Amino acid sequence: MQHRDSADPERPTPRLSSLSKGRGALSVALFLQLYLWAILAPAYSLDGATLAYLFVLYAAFAVFLHESAAFAWRAGRIFGLAASLGTALCVTAQLRLDAERLSSPAVFALVTLFTGILHAAFFVGAAPPRLVHAGALERRRLARPYGALAVLFATVVFGSEMRESWRWNLLHHQRLFGHPLYYWSGVSIPGERDRLWNRRPRLQEPWENAERAVEHRPVEAEGLPHVVFLMVDTLRADALAHYGGDREWMPVTNELAERSVVFRNMRSNASWTRASCASIFTGLLPEEHGAARFHERLSPRWTTMPELLQDAGYETAAFVTNWVQVGRSTGFAQGFDHFFELNDAEEVMSKGREEIRDLYARAESVNEEVMGWLAGEEPQRAVRNGRPLFLYLHYLDPHAPYLAGLEPGNDGDPRERKRGLYRQELRYFDRELGVFLERLDALLPGPRAIVLTSDHGEEFWEHGQWGHGHALYKELTWVPALVHLDLGGSHGATGVSEDVLESRDLYDLVARLAHPEPLDAMAWARERARKGRYASQYLDRAADVRPDKKWTGLRLYEEDGKEIIWSAYGPSLELYDLAEDPLEKQNRIDELAELREQLLAGMDGAVRFWSRSPRVSRSAEDLRFLRALGYAGGVDEAPDLQH
Repeated sequence: MQHRDSADPERPTPRLSSLSKGRGALSVALFLQLYLWAILAPAYSLDGATLAYLFVLYAAFAVFLHESAAFAWRAGRIFGLAASLGTALCVTAQLRLDAERLSSPAVFALVTLFTGILHAAFFVGAAPPRLVHAGALERRRLARPYGALAVLFATVVFGSEMRESWRWNLLHHQRLFGHPLYYWSGVSIPGERDRLWNRRPRLQEPWENAERAVEHRPVEAEGLPHVVFLMVDTLRADALAHYGGDREWMPVTNELAERSVVFRNMRSNASWTRASCASIFTGLLPEEHGAARFHERLSPRWTTMPELLQDAGYETAAFVTNWVQVGRSTGFAQGFDHFFELNDAEEVMSKGREEIRDLYARAESVNEEVMGWLAGEEPQRAVRNGRPLFLYLHYLDPHAPYLAGLEPGNDGDPRERKRGLYRQELRYFDRELGVFLERLDALLPGPRAIVLTSDHGEEFWEHGQWGHGHALYKELTWVPALVHLDLGGSHGATGVSEDVLESRDLYDLVARLAHPEPLDAMAWARERARKGRYASQYLDRAADVRPDKKWTGLRLYEEDGKEIIWSAYGPSLELYDLAEDPLEKQNRIDELAELREQLLAGMDGAVRFWSRSPRVSRSAEDLRFLRALGYAGGVDEAPDLQH
């Protein structure tokens, strides 16, 4: 038999009744906050079964939190305060993991403490006097949080096994549960990536496939056009009018597109610079050229785009702002007679600046360097002697940090503010492109081909995140591409190609431009059109609380408008019908089982060979510079993996 120190243990005081109602209201509010956040915040569609699944999941979680806190407060204020802080931690952890807010440890701790105190205010003073003896009633009360915990555990673990889409949802969108599920599974992202590479009987050396990789070699001849390759780092396809963008953002680029052949259906082979540019430079997939991870460089065994043109008699020159990814140390200088790294580590460090992220060479500086070099004696002599030039210009605008300033009238909502900063970068680059094209006419006369493209796009929360290098959705891999032919007074063909292409196809395009006869770019695209296309991502980033932010292991295969994405996080799968769902919002991996197997087979068959790649070798000064840029965790040599 149990009894209390109060005279009437069965009749609660009015204050207890009031506070009990307050605690109940708090629990309902907590449940609704968690559930609504789960179903409304992510930018994707949910079917009825998934909505019901999430309802059970968050209801069990809310009951567990409430009952645990109530029991802890009955045991004493110390236990109660700890329980309130634990409840607050669950809320702030979701804000940090799912919404990527409260990133500062100090702010995270303060908000957790404040929320915990607010939660405790509903309980303090409401706990009844301490029990003299623990009885059956208290054991039943203890069974409530344990029961809710069991339901929660079963919902997470068994639900992730029942449906692939639920597993993907938990890992990528319900990270409050997906994060512990990832560690519970015991399968790490780096470990899953290594298993992927270790499935090969052996990795091949680049020299074994060096000749096989080159499809077309231009030959030296008279009348070859100059080729100018403009790489605009982080330019989204839909920044241009041909791809759905506002014409006002980039009027010069849009006008150039009107006088060009535009490839409207091209996707990059990765969503970060080195792997994507290496595919363009070699015509190979990331697994084939081997420069797929941060510590890997492009092998000198491959015949690169500038080497093809160099062999055909071209004078080759590169002006690179993003030398961290596309520089001498990463293997991209091969084939260039002249290779200029603008604002390299030694130059920037010599300025004694602590904040160096804003010291990349802007488009205006790139133009000045290029025009100064073109006006020099050596390139002008080559032009006079009829020797064609190949120029590779790698602009870092509109890559973050966005230095063009705020968009007028757009300094309110943080997300729209960032979109406005990006649009200002587009406008800035577009003006500088106009300056470049105007001056180019005087310095580089004669037949000329201009290729303009991007290495990848930029996400602005279409799938809940910002930036690039973390996913393979269209906003990151759909890139603009155009070729403009200036035949010395007349322009080449214009048009819009809808043929299915990859960025690596530009390797062959440039090789075919180096020919006395003008290229029919529309016919080339029709001949080059692919049945399926492939992209992948194996990027190590700076340390982060989320494992899927710290590492990525992703593969994408698309065929006939259907797309599958494999992630090493989990691992997990996504499947999208791009005709019905062009924004990739509804994961149909459980609905289309036969198509799933077909696409997975296509994914495995897309990579012809897997290559071993040399490691990047950097000086201590370079490493110090890269860490200051925020590349810590990705710049050091990786362990010697068995792949």
